Amino acid sequence: MDTGKLNNTIFYDGYEGEGEIVLTLLNSQNAVTLHVWDGYFEEIFGNPTISSTGWSGFTKDYQESTRTFNGEKRIIFSTIPEYLSDLKNYENHTFSFDEAKACLNLLINFFEQALSSSSEITVEIL
Repeated sequence: MDTGKLNNTIFYDGYEGEGEIVLTLLNSQNAVTLHVWDGYFEEIFGNPTISSTGWSGFTKDYQESTRTFNGEKRIIFSTIPEYLSDLKNYENHTFSFDEAKACLNLLINFFEQALSSSSEITVEIL
């Protein structure tokens, strides 16, 4: 994964003091942390299409104010594929902010790294 550094704030820089989502990839070697402005989550997950099978991943969490958006701090390894699949559902979407697409791509890479390293992810909504 190319996050550039262990504490990546590229998608929060300039939004200090506003809503922040902090994701940390926990593995045996080191912890990699992403700081994301909540506006990017709104842009990505704020207007999902209705699915006959229901929402999953961050779409479910965001839309239903559940799991990670209701105090659950850990995405366990067994649910990483659910979140990754949900993220990939947005790959062909058009966003108002160009940065939202780049943020989505980084989130996909982050979850792919978690999957390949059998890691868990912690999530903090600040």
